[in-house]
Amino acid sequence: MVTCTERRESMICLYQHYNQESQDLHYSLNQIGVNCPVVVIEDNGFLPEHVYSPFRHYTENKKHSGKPLYYNQLKVPDYWEIEGNQHEAKVMDLGVVRAIIRYAFPKHLRLIQTVEWLDMNGKVRSIDRYNQYGWRFAQTIFTSDTKPINTTYYTQDEKEILVENHQVGTLSLNDGQHVRLFANRIEFIHFYLKNAQFNLDKIIYNSLAEPFLVAYYLKETGEDTLVWQENIQNEIPGNMEILLQKNCNRLTRVLVQNKGVYQRLNELMNAEQKEKCQFIGNIYPIKRQNTLTPTILIYTNSDQIEQIEPLIQSLPMYYFNIAALTEMSSHLMALQSYPNVHLFPNVTMANIHKLNTTCDIYLDINHYDEVVSALRTAFEHNMLLFAFSNTVHHKSYINDALIFNPEDVHEMIATLQHIHTNKEEMINLLNAQYTSSDHQSSEDYHRIWEN
Repeated sequence: MVTCTERRESMICLYQHYNQESQDLHYSLNQIGVNCPVVVIEDNGFLPEHVYSPFRHYTENKKHSGKPLYYNQLKVPDYWEIEGNQHEAKVMDLGVVRAIIRYAFPKHLRLIQTVEWLDMNGKVRSIDRYNQYGWRFAQTIFTSDTKPINTTYYTQDEKEILVENHQVGTLSLNDGQHVRLFANRIEFIHFYLKNAQFNLDKIIYNSLAEPFLVAYYLKETGEDTLVWQENIQNEIPGNMEILLQKNCNRLTRVLVQNKGVYQRLNELMNAEQKEKCQFIGNIYPIKRQNTLTPTILIYTNSDQIEQIEPLIQSLPMYYFNIAALTEMSSHLMALQSYPNVHLFPNVTMANIHKLNTTCDIYLDINHYDEVVSALRTAFEHNMLLFAFSNTVHHKSYINDALIFNPEDVHEMIATLQHIHTNKEEMINLLNAQYTSSDHQSSEDYHRIWEN
């Protein structure tokens, strides 16, 4: 656990969740030398050691060792069984589902994050939340119509330390010396931030939910930054309009990370609001150069790969690497009859690393779930990304010009044939991929941030 005794920087980052967008913002800021503490409100049990959280602060009040629970390590009554696959696991009692086990990310490791206990009608009545050390740190109780009643947070020795009443919004904290009552989450987070001695002169946040409210209701003046990472409808979000007002207690600027959203906001804002709003992209961790080889990579956990045989047959000059975390069906195994196909059933982590570092083109054409964060990993490894409109998993990483309708597979084939003989065009498409993903250089990012 990160302690709260070291010297505080002049600002903090405050996030609702430590999701991919928050991680990208954190990475980008670090790349330009902004290394302030990161506080995440929602603790999912698997936050990195360097990330702070008000809930984790009180449950993990000392350093811990241990490892996450594997799905079949959950303690269950005698004669109950646990059945798992790559998506989830179930606790079974003579054919009746008693609980559903949800995995932490990445799911293929099958590590327990939550356990949803069901009543005889199959409704969730409680959720146990497990952390990266393998113990239950929180439990949420639900009504018969699945509305949350309260969440109790525990220390490793199962001591009840914090209770959140979801019906009235109050929180009760027992730190071993005092029992403190808070009217709402914002009051509790204020207490934590000040008790942990964070410097609140400047707050960087990326949500108009609780992070905005935490900053807005601080009595102290300050200068904040909202990094907007979401879409908008046909109007400026209400809370964004509030923080852009002249009489707001804390001066706030808005940095928008999607160029299309930024342009739409500019159409909706008045002149005064526009002065406080700028576009800023992301600095992505690009790990290698593309070597422009005719090597294609596809990850899948099913045999449903869109237009795979027309692609293989029409592109004999390309080498297709198809990998799965599981066994492959006979239908998929039959593809190895093609001389330009190499299959990797039950692919090992060593082979995943090798494929990610040697293949130069990724086809996001598998149906159903994305496998091993394939698209983001391919993007970071500087592969040129293609997809079909009915299989694309994350449009933000792919140039729209390389997302094809499945009935237009001939257009994808023609593009791949063209870049095979014209490497300059492949380089142009890689540059267009950077542009469409709003990737920025450290120099440009730093200039905008300091403006």
